[in-house]
Amino acid sequence: MDEFSRYIVGAYATSPSLLSWEPEKETAFMELMKGQLGKIRGLELPFFGYGVHPHDSELYLKLLDPEWEYVMTCLPGNMKELAENKHFGLASDDRQGRQQAVEYYKRASDSIKELNNYFGVNKVFAVAIATSPALMAKGVSSSQAALEESLATIARFDWSGAELVIEHCDSGRLSITPVKGFISIEEELAAILAVKTKHSIDIGMTINWARSVIEARNQNGANQHILKAIKSGALRGLMFSGTSAVESIYGKWTDLHLPVAREPGIDYFEETSLMTAENMKSCLVDSGWKELSYLGVKVLAMPIIDATCERRVGVNFDTLKVLDREVKNLQSVVLSPADKFG
Repeated sequence: MDEFSRYIVGAYATSPSLLSWEPEKETAFMELMKGQLGKIRGLELPFFGYGVHPHDSELYLKLLDPEWEYVMTCLPGNMKELAENKHFGLASDDRQGRQQAVEYYKRASDSIKELNNYFGVNKVFAVAIATSPALMAKGVSSSQAALEESLATIARFDWSGAELVIEHCDSGRLSITPVKGFISIEEELAAILAVKTKHSIDIGMTINWARSVIEARNQNGANQHILKAIKSGALRGLMFSGTSAVESIYGKWTDLHLPVAREPGIDYFEETSLMTAENMKSCLVDSGWKELSYLGVKVLAMPIIDATCERRVGVNFDTLKVLDREVKNLQSVVLSPADKFG
């Protein structure tokens, strides 16, 4: 089965070891996922601060399919660091907080070498970076200038061929109730352009559907951010992760990676999810998805602790199934960014 061979899956969000390390359950989950999803392109791997895996890199490497490719997301460890130091981040105006973030990304580049050395070939093709700190924290400030300086520094690390992409999160500039609360997408895109102009360094951007919708408090928020990133020439990736405008087991306007909404032909869905097939389709069209470096899904199975292994895999499979159906429907009609902007 190779129907999902174009997609990246953020499977760590559905892992039975998301909150505590259970190697036997993790092994069963990974084996079932490989069996049910068939041939996917690969995984979005979380970087938590050190090594390929926070508990057992040796076992985890053995569980990975040697044919997979990877996107490394540095946001999980970034949030952990931010909880300990509110000034932590690449966009921080606090020099110590920004330096700690630079050192964090140096460790991320080292972990990529560890993974690549295991397989004997470069496997990580993109690294998603965050632009903290969170602006709702008292006494915290960030700026485009600080982000530019940080990007120019970390881009010179040895990333083993992987492309750096800013993973946009909801901004604290506009929202009165932000979730992540980082700098604005306009500042991120301006910093990307400045680094390219001043240093000839190419950095991209990836859009997570839910995080942009959370920022706008509107299901069209992702479309708006996609078009801004395309107009700047920065869009590289698009990850589908849901959110809800009403209370549910997943909460309201949370960044908890809701699965796709109820759609024909699937068993695992979230009734309250704003991420419908139609909303996924509109973002695919706006993104010119054929020209992206990667496309994928990241969902979470509730309840986090008690969800069965079948449900953990099922929410991935069914969200992918809906995405793939929309991609195939658009094969011959999707517009490219050139069509949009001439």
